[in-house]
Amino acid sequence: MYVTKIPKGSKVNPQAQDSAVYKEDVVKLEAPMKAGGSVTYSSNGDGSINVYNSIPYKWENPQNSDYSQMDKITRKAIEDNVETIYIKPHDNKTVAKLANKVKYNK
Repeated sequence: MYVTKIPKGSKVNPQAQDSAVYKEDVVKLEAPMKAGGSVTYSSNGDGSINVYNSIPYKWENPQNSDYSQMDKITRKAIEDNVETIYIKPHDNKTVAKLANKVKYNK
Protein backbone atom coordinates (compact mmCIF):
# COMPACT_ATOMS: atom_id res chain seq x y z
CA MET A 1 0.00 0.00 0.00
CA TYR A 2 1.20 3.49 -0.81
CA VAL A 3 0.27 6.52 1.31
CA THR A 4 0.38 10.06 -0.06
CA LYS A 5 -0.33 13.09 2.13
CA ILE A 6 -1.95 15.86 0.10
CA PRO A 7 -1.97 19.32 1.73
CA LYS A 8 -4.93 21.67 1.81
CA GLY A 9 -4.93 23.86 -1.32
CA SER A 10 -3.50 21.14 -3.59
CA LYS A 11 -5.22 20.49 -6.90
CA VAL A 12 -7.72 17.62 -6.90
CA ASN A 13 -6.41 16.71 -10.38
CA PRO A 14 -2.73 17.74 -10.40
CA GLN A 15 -2.60 17.49 -14.22
CA ALA A 16 -5.36 20.04 -14.80
CA GLN A 17 -4.69 23.76 -14.81
CA ASP A 18 -8.27 24.61 -13.79
CA SER A 19 -8.77 21.90 -11.16
CA ALA A 20 -10.58 22.60 -7.90
CA VAL A 21 -8.41 22.38 -4.78
CA TYR A 22 -8.79 20.38 -1.58
CA LYS A 23 -10.27 22.45 1.26
CA GLU A 24 -8.47 20.35 3.89
CA ASP A 25 -5.47 18.05 4.23
CA VAL A 26 -6.24 14.64 2.73
CA VAL A 27 -4.53 11.27 2.49
CA LYS A 28 -4.61 8.97 -0.53
CA LEU A 29 -4.13 5.24 -0.01
CA GLU A 30 -3.24 3.35 -3.19
CA ALA A 31 -2.73 -0.29 -3.99
CA PRO A 32 0.43 -1.05 -5.99
CA MET A 33 -1.74 -1.91 -9.01
CA LYS A 34 -4.72 0.05 -10.35
CA ALA A 35 -6.96 -3.02 -9.93
CA GLY A 36 -6.45 -2.72 -6.15
CA GLY A 37 -7.99 0.74 -6.19
CA SER A 38 -7.48 3.75 -3.96
CA VAL A 39 -9.14 5.64 -1.12
CA THR A 40 -8.87 9.39 -0.55
CA TYR A 41 -9.91 10.64 2.89
CA SER A 42 -9.53 13.35 5.51
CA SER A 43 -9.49 12.96 9.27
CA ASN A 44 -12.06 14.66 11.48
CA GLY A 45 -9.87 14.24 14.58
CA ASP A 46 -12.65 12.43 16.46
CA GLY A 47 -12.21 8.83 15.28
CA SER A 48 -14.07 9.42 12.04
CA ILE A 49 -12.92 10.16 8.50
CA ASN A 50 -14.49 11.71 5.39
CA VAL A 51 -14.05 9.40 2.39
CA TYR A 52 -14.10 11.06 -1.03
CA ASN A 53 -15.78 8.33 -3.07
CA SER A 54 -15.49 10.12 -6.45
CA ILE A 55 -11.71 10.57 -6.58
CA PRO A 56 -10.31 8.12 -9.18
CA TYR A 57 -7.19 6.00 -8.76
CA LYS A 58 -5.61 8.13 -11.48
CA TRP A 59 -7.00 11.04 -13.49
CA GLU A 60 -7.06 10.57 -17.26
CA ASN A 61 -4.31 12.11 -19.32
CA PRO A 62 -5.20 15.59 -20.72
CA GLN A 63 -4.56 14.34 -24.27
CA ASN A 64 -7.15 11.56 -23.81
CA SER A 65 -9.87 13.53 -22.01
CA ASP A 66 -12.03 16.62 -22.32
CA TYR A 67 -10.55 18.97 -19.72
CA SER A 68 -12.95 21.84 -20.52
CA GLN A 69 -15.19 20.90 -17.57
CA MET A 70 -12.39 19.99 -15.13
CA ASP A 71 -13.19 22.68 -12.53
CA LYS A 72 -16.78 21.46 -12.38
CA ILE A 73 -15.78 17.76 -12.34
CA THR A 74 -13.13 18.12 -9.63
CA ARG A 75 -15.31 20.40 -7.48
CA LYS A 76 -18.11 17.83 -7.66
CA ALA A 77 -15.63 15.06 -6.70
CA ILE A 78 -14.81 16.79 -3.39
CA GLU A 79 -18.28 18.12 -2.60
CA ASP A 80 -20.60 15.25 -3.59
CA ASN A 81 -20.51 11.60 -2.57
CA VAL A 82 -18.42 12.19 0.59
CA GLU A 83 -19.05 9.60 3.29
CA THR A 84 -18.24 9.99 7.00
CA ILE A 85 -17.06 6.71 8.54
CA TYR A 86 -16.19 5.91 12.16
CA ILE A 87 -12.95 3.95 12.51
CA LYS A 88 -13.07 1.40 15.31
CA PRO A 89 -9.92 1.52 17.48
CA HIS A 90 -7.66 -1.56 17.41
CA ASP A 91 -4.86 -2.75 19.63
CA ASN A 92 -1.44 -1.13 19.17
CA LYS A 93 0.31 -4.36 18.09
CA THR A 94 -2.04 -4.87 15.14
CA VAL A 95 -1.68 -1.25 14.07
CA ALA A 96 2.14 -1.46 14.31
CA LYS A 97 2.22 -4.58 12.10
CA LEU A 98 0.15 -2.86 9.43
CA ALA A 99 2.13 0.39 9.67
CA ASN A 100 5.37 -1.46 8.92
CA LYS A 101 3.93 -2.57 5.55
CA VAL A 102 3.09 0.96 4.38
CA LYS A 103 5.23 2.91 1.89
CA TYR A 104 4.90 6.68 2.17
CA ASN A 105 5.01 8.88 -0.94
CA LYS A 106 5.93 12.56 -0.87
